[in-house]
Amino acid sequence: MTFGEMNMPSHSWKYGRKTTEILTVREMQLMYMLQESPVEAEELRKVIWGTRKKMSPKTIHVHIHNLRKKIKKIGLSIRHDGFSQYALCPKD
Repeated sequence: MTFGEMNMPSHSWKYGRKTTEILTVREMQLMYMLQESPVEAEELRKVIWGTRKKMSPKTIHVHIHNLRKKIKKIGLSIRHDGFSQYALCPKD
């Protein structure tokens, strides 16, 4: 299932007729990966941030939090299962 389309030149995401504000490179990477939801947090870390050993465990949470604020405006949300998986979904 896909949830919108990526617009790389403008760094935005389109869902239906709405488009997000500008997304960071990491946010674009997260959106791309979350289309294939659910995704394990560890997989996000490996693919997006690589194998940095000194990465704070909260790094992913902070990026997801910021991204949620931006995609909420276009009718999307990111669910967390309370353990380790994230999923992109339509906003309730």
